[in-house]
Amino acid sequence: MSPRDSLRCDQRQSTTGCLQDRERSKERIRAHVILCWLALLLIRIVETQTGTTWTHTRRELDRLHLGTFTGPAGTFQQLTALTRPQRDLLATLEIPTPKQVVTLQPAPR
Repeated sequence: MSPRDSLRCDQRQSTTGCLQDRERSKERIRAHVILCWLALLLIRIVETQTGTTWTHTRRELDRLHLGTFTGPAGTFQQLTALTRPQRDLLATLEIPTPKQVVTLQPAPR
């Protein structure tokens, strides 16, 4: 909404469309602030439980990749093997280790 449109909305308070846009914007801002707060809370919990920085934890877990492989027998998705630090982080956070083969779909016959 441009400043000119905003001024028009202010001048015509009875216009329901402008009021609805403003209310919707307030709700979106509130939702954004709550999401940011929850993300920060999650970061602090991880740092407190692991005793490491969020940067270190994120860097270590970012090394985990999912590959999709397709061949004549079908398609499957596989995670890279967990490193020792990744297993330690997941164990400390009480997160179960993921299966190495995530999905397996045989080729249609």
